[in-house]
Amino acid sequence: MRISFYDPLFCNLIDYKQVENKYSGHPEAPLDKYYGLKSVIGYELPLSKITTDNVYEQIFGRFRELREVNDSKIWI
Repeated sequence: MRISFYDPLFCNLIDYKQVENKYSGHPEAPLDKYYGLKSVIGYELPLSKITTDNVYEQIFGRFRELREVNDSKIWI
């Protein structure tokens, strides 16, 4: 069975709450199909906002920000 990275986002297994460009979702129970996934958080950024001058901060800075989220239920 092949599982793509985007599946939990687009397969309607998780209801998402979205505020501006941030979103957070929590299934009722851990999803065994996705190795016990308990929550998903994300940040949307238009590609037009990424330039050669800010590419590192826009991409890797966002990963750092997401990594430091302690409680995804209050993140947004």
